[in-house]
Amino acid sequence: MNKLVSAIANTASLLWSRPIFKDTVTTTIFTILGRSIGFMIPFFIAAWYGVGSETDAFFFAYGIIFFLTFIFSQVIGSVIIPFIAEARGNNEDIGKFVGSLLVLSFLLIFLLSLAFALTGPIFLKLTTGFDEPQLKLAYLLCLETLPVTLFVVWGSLLGGVLNSYQAFARPQISMGVRSLVIILFIFWLKDFLGIHAIPVAYIAGEGIRSIYLYFLMPALLESRVIWMIPDRRILGFFKAMLIMVIGTTLLSVNILFNKTLASWLSPGSVSLLEYANRIYYIPVTFLGESLYVVLLSHWSKRIYLQDSSDLRGNVVQALKTLLWITIPTSIIFYFYRLEITTLIYDRGVFPKALLPELSDIVGMYAIGLVPQNAWGIIHRGLLTITKVGTIVKIAAIKTMLTILFSLMFVYYFGLKGIALSTSLVEFSGLLLAWLYFKNIVKLR
Repeated sequence: MNKLVSAIANTASLLWSRPIFKDTVTTTIFTILGRSIGFMIPFFIAAWYGVGSETDAFFFAYGIIFFLTFIFSQVIGSVIIPFIAEARGNNEDIGKFVGSLLVLSFLLIFLLSLAFALTGPIFLKLTTGFDEPQLKLAYLLCLETLPVTLFVVWGSLLGGVLNSYQAFARPQISMGVRSLVIILFIFWLKDFLGIHAIPVAYIAGEGIRSIYLYFLMPALLESRVIWMIPDRRILGFFKAMLIMVIGTTLLSVNILFNKTLASWLSPGSVSLLEYANRIYYIPVTFLGESLYVVLLSHWSKRIYLQDSSDLRGNVVQALKTLLWITIPTSIIFYFYRLEITTLIYDRGVFPKALLPELSDIVGMYAIGLVPQNAWGIIHRGLLTITKVGTIVKIAAIKTMLTILFSLMFVYYFGLKGIALSTSLVEFSGLLLAWLYFKNIVKLR
């Protein structure tokens, strides 16, 4: 017994001495603490607002804003890590680099927001099955939620800078603060503003998060952030960012297309799809997000600061480790989907009769948990060596498959068909991503 305890202790000590393992564990803990509150937001919305035409309008409006937000926040927060590592290797002024990106992102978000404000009514009328009151409400909620886009992008940019310096805890803590503010604001304003309390709460939460991260910059960079017009040094980053924006746009189209498809089904369908998707993203986020950030930061540091070239071995090892965790988790979520759904949503004004249908949608999503997280590992491997063009190709194929599969399966299975098509697309995308990655790394 003593030998077994000693062996376990030695193994734990050996693993803890490895920076990636240590950072992954600590980041996962802070991710759970920070993100857990965020995952409760839809559950509170379900309890306070239930399922109906108003929640459909909000979730569709939020889906559109999330479409814009997800594109730039994910791109900037990820792409900036290898670029910061390279800039540090070249002894560049990181404060000016970050300030230029803040200005650049503001200009881009402003132009996109203006374009949507002008074309939003036409887009909503052409794409959704909402009646006239729902269309007006959805457009108004879109306008109210638009400022969130800028704050989310700035928060992701600043969080990416912190992650590139391997200060992983603070961005995750900021997510917890942001989510707590959102819940408190919704609770405070829901009786006065109704469904409009939700956009106000998101603006407050994301704004506070951005301010918190911004004031962490001077101590980290050892210089102040200098707001300036982007210069030629930003062109390389801007080019990579635009290519990644295209790829992320294509991936975001998948989410928006499925919500659009659901809007043509019975009232409440968009809400049910969103509620199921929130449950699905609990394991996706907790199992993968902290690991992705740590891997991208460490792999970028090894390549640009330590001149290492064993990227393929690193990716394979990460995939093996992740599969040992995600496969059992996927099985648990599938077979206990009704119990999990009931535990989360059986409260407030949420209709109990819809719980079995909602749990079946969750089960269809759970099938794609393994390939979803595995794709995230390969994605970071490609991003480390800035193979953004390859990511765009994979995203384009996944988008075409999403449209094809969703249209096929929604006809036979309704909302469950949309969720099933999402899982099948993840399996196809994973196979394609591995083939691309294997060939690229072999050539390098």
